[in-house]
Amino acid sequence: MNGINETCPLIMRDLYYYDIVAAFPTLMKRQFYDFKNVSIENKEERSKFVGIQQIDNPQLSSFLNESVKNLLDYYIRINEIKPEDIVFRQKDGFISTKKLLDNKSFVELKMRKMLSLLIIDPHRSSLLYFDDFGDISVKGVPYQYKALEKLYSKIYNFNFYDSKLLMTQMEYLKQSILNATEENVSNYAIDRVVTRNDKKTYTEYTFLMKDNKSLTVKDMDYINPKKIDTWKYFRHYFKNFFDSIYLEVTRK
Repeated sequence: MNGINETCPLIMRDLYYYDIVAAFPTLMKRQFYDFKNVSIENKEERSKFVGIQQIDNPQLSSFLNESVKNLLDYYIRINEIKPEDIVFRQKDGFISTKKLLDNKSFVELKMRKMLSLLIIDPHRSSLLYFDDFGDISVKGVPYQYKALEKLYSKIYNFNFYDSKLLMTQMEYLKQSILNATEENVSNYAIDRVVTRNDKKTYTEYTFLMKDNKSLTVKDMDYINPKKIDTWKYFRHYFKNFFDSIYLEVTRK
């Protein structure tokens, strides 16, 4: 099963995130595949090399995909991890409620991080999680951008043990998202690095504006905050996670 567990709680704590480091290159190396002069430590180089090798080579693609699946299944089996223990599974790793006792007997399944908080949206199509250092990851939400981290981090600091205070904190964050000002206009800047013909780069910013329009600029000073469609930002990036918090709180 790949994807999000269909029966686990929408809010969970103290989880373990495992994956295979550089899954495809690692497996190819174990099969003595010739990487020529490509450094397996260089992510960009190895990804490009592996991608090229799979062109018109369905046998290699099938071997790699099946090997990764079997490796994950192997570690799940020998560690006696039940389906309900796996919160989220993707191609090369999973998030589990249990720590693996053996993750190195073949190709290592590395414990990337411990998660202190995970929130799954009610539709179980996306998730937001924070590790023990407060670092943030979001899966299943397209068009992410840098400034979102600052806003999502406020969720990490919510008091989930005091429902009244929690509701206050949620409403405060919601209103801060819905009210764009000159001071917080950068919160809505969907940034993208552009490479020019001369190889130099610059950053451009796209804003979701009212009347179903978007506006791309190099200088955020040209943006009128009153014309930003803040509801669109809230609905796309935050509402589902807020709904999950509401649902879990009202169930208590």
